Amino acid sequence: MEKKILVYGAGAVGLGITTCLMGNRVIPHIVVRTIQKEEILREGVYKKGIFGEKHYTIEEENLITNIVDSEKAYDYILICVKSTDSDEVARTIFEKIGRCENTNFILFQNGWGNSEIFSKYFDKNNIYNGRVITGFSRPKSNTVTITVHSDDIKIGSLYHNNLSNLDYIVKNINKNGIPCSISNDISKDIWAKLLYNSALNPLGAIFKVNYGELIKSRYTKEIIDNIISEIFNVMEKAGYKTNWNNDKEYLNDFYSKIVPPTYEHESSMLQDIRANKKTEIDFLNGAIVKLAKNLDVDVRTNETIVNMIKFIKG
Repeated sequence: MEKKILVYGAGAVGLGITTCLMGNRVIPHIVVRTIQKEEILREGVYKKGIFGEKHYTIEEENLITNIVDSEKAYDYILICVKSTDSDEVARTIFEKIGRCENTNFILFQNGWGNSEIFSKYFDKNNIYNGRVITGFSRPKSNTVTITVHSDDIKIGSLYHNNLSNLDYIVKNINKNGIPCSISNDISKDIWAKLLYNSALNPLGAIFKVNYGELIKSRYTKEIIDNIISEIFNVMEKAGYKTNWNNDKEYLNDFYSKIVPPTYEHESSMLQDIRANKKTEIDFLNGAIVKLAKNLDVDVRTNETIVNMIKFIKG
């Protein structure tokens, strides 16, 4: 039975997930900007990159510029907006669509804290997280390019292990799209990505260099080591785990295996600053600082990084 799906946000990740679904003839509703809607209606949507090239046509009724015009009953709402927009988006859905008691929310977002925000408005048992470490870029508003793919898209819940509701979405992203699987411990996957992003994203923005340059200098490596060490201290005190037992294990893989494939990558935070957009620092190092204050853990390096980004952004 076909399910009703809303993709909220048609940036690089939102368009990428949409094209995966459309590759299996699942046509979602998509929240888009007006100018983007016009381009999609005129030219369609293009998927390019390492998983091949495809072109899809989307009908006007599937492109939503005002959430009021959407349906009131979705089986899935896929959240593909920046973490800085989480509260506004969650509140808008709550006010315009309702409590969505039979809707599964999947948050394809960076950082830590998005589930907490959505659980203020919706039943936490309906909230799932998606961890994406596939590289998406959007050279045009109707085009997504997949540049790198490091691991399956992972989807799971921070609140429970009843994950059968995810089968439909996982199957349809996976088939003719991008490898996708259910995670029985999504927390570990999210923390793994948070470690990577918190170590590199803000430093790339502060020093305006790619990730490879950051691991070449002993000065920035010392900062990275301290960021990672502090995060592991917070995790241990808070009772969270990831795929490495300690900071030494992680840093060994970080420098030898994790960063090299993304050597040329430019920080998305740097791109946000250049575009005068809000950064996601409060959901990366800022989330660590917030947790640490409640746990009485010293995170002075992460706190300094947060302060520097906030100074740069004004």
